[in-house]
Amino acid sequence: MDLIQVFHPNFTNTFNNASGPEAFYYSIVDEIDPVMEFLNEHLSISDDETVKGILLELTSNAVTAPIGYTLGRETGLTRDEMLSAIGTSVLWPDLNMRNSSRSSQESLIRIEQLLGISIPEWLSILLKDRINLLGLTPMSNWVQITANIGVQQNCYSLSVVSAFPPLKGDIEAIRYRFESTDEASRWIGKERKSFEDEEGIYHMPSFTGGGGMGLIWCIRLAEEKNLCLDYEIGKDNGSGIKFILNNHTVI
Repeated sequence: MDLIQVFHPNFTNTFNNASGPEAFYYSIVDEIDPVMEFLNEHLSISDDETVKGILLELTSNAVTAPIGYTLGRETGLTRDEMLSAIGTSVLWPDLNMRNSSRSSQESLIRIEQLLGISIPEWLSILLKDRINLLGLTPMSNWVQITANIGVQQNCYSLSVVSAFPPLKGDIEAIRYRFESTDEASRWIGKERKSFEDEEGIYHMPSFTGGGGMGLIWCIRLAEEKNLCLDYEIGKDNGSGIKFILNNHTVI
């Protein structure tokens, strides 16, 4: 018998109250705890910390999709053009890391016309105010997590999908990470080296909704723990790319 439950994390508190990266991630942990409780209630999971870590990363990435998608849709810029123009994390920017020398003046103008203020000003205000300027309001349907459990087979499948469709370049970037993981890791490390802080965090945005180095970490960890991480591209433009984690047994 299969058990299926759909979860819609509520990110209102995350965006309104998170004062920094640590508080942001703890808030997301609170939202995915019910998913883990559902799994552990019905299955014996050998390494639930691994599952929770991957789920946290995938969910955290999906939360960035509304910002990237809205910026891209409203400005007409590609993923790479936005990366070069903003040059730091749209969630938790480090303005000391920002370098706009690589971006074209046209890209900067388009973004600042949309925001109504300069990019440095936008990055310096509270996260909730940053998304408000984009006309966004955190909704319970921003991210959907579906847990599918095969009780008799002792198997599960977890899917994470954003309600926001991918931008041009997103699918190619994610495919690159899955098909050429080591090469992608070297390229991202080289590309983002100047944005790395003393804690090894890259202060450069990932507009894919699928992450950069974090997604590579998930791919490698899943393989190491004998789990299967994959993705599906939606047939329509109504939702984002779906990431699926399972324990190798097809439900």
